[in-house]
Amino acid sequence: MKKRYLFIVLVLISGSVFANTNNLLETLRTENDIDVLCNEINQVEWSTENLDVVQAVWSKNIDKYPDLPWQKLNNDIVRLSIANVLMQAHRNCKIELNMDELHDFVRSKITSKNLSVKGRATYLLGLAGRDEDIPFLSSIVESEEKGWAEEAALSLTFMHTNAAVDALRSLQTKVKRQSLKDFLQKMVKRYDQYPLTQRTKGCEK
Repeated sequence: MKKRYLFIVLVLISGSVFANTNNLLETLRTENDIDVLCNEINQVEWSTENLDVVQAVWSKNIDKYPDLPWQKLNNDIVRLSIANVLMQAHRNCKIELNMDELHDFVRSKITSKNLSVKGRATYLLGLAGRDEDIPFLSSIVESEEKGWAEEAALSLTFMHTNAAVDALRSLQTKVKRQSLKDFLQKMVKRYDQYPLTQRTKGCEK
């Protein structure tokens, strides 16, 4: 029996759009609207077959799938969607992988001048579950930049660690913007209603 943990995700919930790997590959080949493509990637079913495809795309395994449109799939926003699927699947015990490359890629994109890339990378960073990122994300929240600060706060909730919850509690007393303060209070309230269950460091069978 695998150990599970309560993991509150407010966005990018995995669904069951692609129950068939051929459907996933066809969408990767033919969907040219980047936003539509990313939304569909984010909803991919976590089957072994689908995750094999997603991993191959992440690792840019052109030899395995030479007919995929690799230039399109190398778009930063698409890569962030691929990273999202892999990190969520990993944290929910569906796949074993080294998170270092995913974490480093996501964090590097937070400095992007593309606001869409910057925002998506910010709220995805917490999926890596690394407390070492708390000061960085907290500094973004403290900047109180509208939108970006909220994305960093969401990222802290995705970490689902005691240290991240403590940071959220501290931040709600520091920020001045009322809308951000209210947002943080809602995040903390969720943990008051559903007490934190510390995630295990691995998925034990």
